[in-house]
Amino acid sequence: MRFAQPLGYPPRIDIDPSPEAKAIRIDPLQVELPPSDAARTLEIRWQKRAATTYRVTLSRGSIGPAQQSFTIRTPDSYPTPQAPVISKRSDPYYYGSLEHSAQYPFGLKLPASGRIDPRALAALTGQGIHFVRFGPTPTEVASRESGPQSRQSYSFTSTDPTIDALHKAGIEVLYVIDAGAAPRWANPNTAGDRRPIFETPALYAEYCSGVATHLAQTYPTIRRVEIGTNEPNYPRNWTNAQATADGMPENADQTGSSLARYLLSCYSAVKKAAPQISVVAPGIALGGKSNGFLPFVDALYRAGCRTGKCWDIFSLHSYTWSDPSASVNLDLTDNLYGPGDGPTAFYSYKDLQKRAVADGEQTPLRIMITETGFSSYPRHVDGVAPELQAYYTSVAFNQYLRDPTVAGIVWADVVQHERGGLFSGIATSEENQQPKPVFNVLRTFCEY
Repeated sequence: MRFAQPLGYPPRIDIDPSPEAKAIRIDPLQVELPPSDAARTLEIRWQKRAATTYRVTLSRGSIGPAQQSFTIRTPDSYPTPQAPVISKRSDPYYYGSLEHSAQYPFGLKLPASGRIDPRALAALTGQGIHFVRFGPTPTEVASRESGPQSRQSYSFTSTDPTIDALHKAGIEVLYVIDAGAAPRWANPNTAGDRRPIFETPALYAEYCSGVATHLAQTYPTIRRVEIGTNEPNYPRNWTNAQATADGMPENADQTGSSLARYLLSCYSAVKKAAPQISVVAPGIALGGKSNGFLPFVDALYRAGCRTGKCWDIFSLHSYTWSDPSASVNLDLTDNLYGPGDGPTAFYSYKDLQKRAVADGEQTPLRIMITETGFSSYPRHVDGVAPELQAYYTSVAFNQYLRDPTVAGIVWADVVQHERGGLFSGIATSEENQQPKPVFNVLRTFCEY
């Protein structure tokens, strides 16, 4: 919005009726506007309700008049969710959900057992979910003891019951062969990392081979695994102080080159053990405090990664938080917030695909959106009304469906796993398990 007079920053903003989300984002758009206009321009975001007239009052300090007010009237009703444009009902890896550990409310697995929580299973089957992104920690599978006698000693008794229950319910599994939380034989961790990765790519490849062999022998319908570790471009998720201490800093680099070494080794091990399994790259994060996703991808390619070497399908986490049909200038937001700290655009995955081609990818990059969702949490500025959450989801899914390079979507929280906060609002049911409008949207797409 552009005002007749300069605004002075930061102005006080009062909105009547007051939204629950007290924090209002204010974005001076200097990077796109000439200096004469920049001081007169303001972006205000808040969670709006339909059929409501809001009066916005700006109180400006020493510049211009003391106050300026204006009104905004929202539409009388929320838009109706779109119907699916393409059927993916027969694709076992198109519509997925996350698995969360038992430390969360309604986590998929019950505490101290491999058994699945029946409430979680009911939520998944009730929405027709095709697959679950299932990520056991290596210490659940591999021996926790140190020493060479423990290597390649695996037990799947704490994880197979969950897979069995999902398969019995007609739900497939995207198994995450995690490089984090390595057992002691793979990283003694005297350096004290919070979540140590396997100290060397060769040790990780041993683990990848063991898991892939078990899956191929026991679960032949599992045709995709994800490798690496979740959002590896967050520095906290890729730490290997032990390798640095032991004279192998190349295994601890956080720009992407170290990850590439691990992906190359694991990919080769998986393909040797189970050539029929497609390998999915670890989900790269957008925004937040992560390392910029495009430079991170550049580093992967410089280190030798590409389709057929490190992955068969790439992977990205995309939380747009607003209308997925809206265009957002990433250069603008990066200038406002600092690289990687601004809100993201729905089509960022296409920016990634273009960068892959520039980095030497020979064919269109297939991609899974391994985390996404819109939040209805009312006390955060990025939350939206539950009805808009449902509509935005239908728009986003249809935009993915129209793109043949998108090979699957994982809705972050079909099962409620957090109490409070923006991410708790992604769940398709309230904490009391009452379905939200997005519940039916997800079911419609999954079953279409």
